[in-house]
Amino acid sequence: TYDDLGQDLRKGEARPVARALVRELVDRAEALFGQGMPLIEQVDRRLAIDLALFSRGGMLVLDKIRAQEYDVIGRRPKVGKLERVGLLLRVLAGSLVPGRRTAPQPAQERSR
Repeated sequence: TYDDLGQDLRKGEARPVARALVRELVDRAEALFGQGMPLIEQVDRRLAIDLALFSRGGMLVLDKIRAQEYDVIGRRPKVGKLERVGLLLRVLAGSLVPGRRTAPQPAQERSR
């Protein structure tokens, strides 16, 4: 059960129940990002850049958690310097195109 997560933390490894919980949380977080995406198009450019960076960064972390099979106990998901620079450049480039503020897409849409 989820009540036993302290055991995983002490051992430094995630059992299937912990991974299942993280998977639920990742899916929920992605849904919340998806609900907030339209906001990026409705605010001024400066705020849109902040929101797009936050959203894209968050989605990138969710992708990294998925890639490590939802084990956030044994290994922390990390976004490297080059990835951060690429993220910033994509958001800034998208902010230059009128009507397109580079709202990130949920992973399901990106993988189609």
